[in-house]
Amino acid sequence: MTFYEYKMLSNDVQYDTVCAKGKFLDTFLDDNTKYVLYALDMFFVEIKWDIKKMRSQAKDSLTQEI
Repeated sequence: MTFYEYKMLSNDVQYDTVCAKGKFLDTFLDDNTKYVLYALDMFFVEIKWDIKKMRSQAKDSLTQEI
């Protein structure tokens, strides 16, 4: 899946795709926020979680054009 194909998916399907096909890379904790980084093919997805509310706050997709 390319970055652009991923971005064309609905938000719910993007989350499902990251959970099913993404490779977990790292986690970072900052106060009440947990950042989880995944690799998906040739790009990265960062999911930001509110620890107190136990739900995601945001999702960012990152890529670098070669």
